[in-house]
Amino acid sequence: MAAGRWSSHVDAASAVLRVSLDGLDDGSALQVVREAHPDAPVLLAERLRQHTGGSPLLLRSLLREYSVDRLQAMADHGGLPAPSDLVAAMRERLSHFAPDAAAVLEALAVLGDGGADMFVTAAVADVRDLDQAVTTLRSEHWSWSTTSR
Repeated sequence: MAAGRWSSHVDAASAVLRVSLDGLDDGSALQVVREAHPDAPVLLAERLRQHTGGSPLLLRSLLREYSVDRLQAMADHGGLPAPSDLVAAMRERLSHFAPDAAAVLEALAVLGDGGADMFVTAAVADVRDLDQAVTTLRSEHWSWSTTSR
């Protein structure tokens, strides 16, 4: 079922139980890393847990895609990647968005977890009508907060 159709069922339901899952803690992440690579350094496991938010799916994807040495080198240089299958899935989804909406999401990815005010987001995304792009993103059920920092 497409994400939009699934979301419409949730929106139309008379009652919804939302389950919030936390990511793995450092010890559990180390266990997952060591299952794949028994000699992996503890610090790498901690960096991977932090980078993936503790998601076992993302953690295992990175461990399948890259060697421990390569992950360590990327971590040492300050940049762990997203798994290529996640990147491909996001590119596919973004290809169906209006160009300005996709540009806003790409800008927010560059700006990082701290977010940015509307002016900075519009400037980095190089869009004239940020409100329209945000309306498009909301219609696709992307979260959006306008809280000032």
